Amino acid sequence: MFIGRGGLNYLLELSLKMERTGIMIKDKKLEERIERNLTEVIHTLVDVIGKERFENCGNGPILLGTFKTPKRAYALCQRNTNYSVIKLNENLVKCSDEVIREVLMHELLHTLKDTHGHNKQWQYYAKKISDNTNYKVSTYGNIKECNLGFRYLLHCPNCGDIHGFFRLSSKLKKTIEAGSCTCNICRSTCSLVDAETHETILKQNYEL
Repeated sequence: MFIGRGGLNYLLELSLKMERTGIMIKDKKLEERIERNLTEVIHTLVDVIGKERFENCGNGPILLGTFKTPKRAYALCQRNTNYSVIKLNENLVKCSDEVIREVLMHELLHTLKDTHGHNKQWQYYAKKISDNTNYKVSTYGNIKECNLGFRYLLHCPNCGDIHGFFRLSSKLKKTIEAGSCTCNICRSTCSLVDAETHETILKQNYEL
């Protein structure tokens, strides 16, 4: 699936690249839902960020594909010289349209040339969307509706926001242990729970 514009020869070249690398959405139900939500997502980004900035900062056409295994997250974005690739977790088909839109917004922000990872500019765009719409775009995807096989859940007892992890980085582990891990939405202190039992995990039970 393509997002964006380009000359016919360039689009044909990207089409061949998709065939060679297997970049495609194989789940037809997921493809239909992405197509259905994509217009709303782009309209939202244009309204909030601005049409000129959204178009001028874009990195050319965007290829959409999927991966089967949970790996790290809902989606992954790779920005190349003159095009970008977004790979979506096939388990997104289990999620609501709202979650799919938030995931697409999150990844589309990564295709803008003035963003690098989750730097200040990316966070500025994400906060602007969250502050001016009903969508919540944050560093980590919200997993309230779909367990992708995460081992840990970071839970906010105040607003109910949840983020999932397959493993804990040393930095995140130290932040949680220090009691300084706060919610991206309401800034309350979060707790770490076991994704399967939903029991709070003690410090001595953390595993990297």
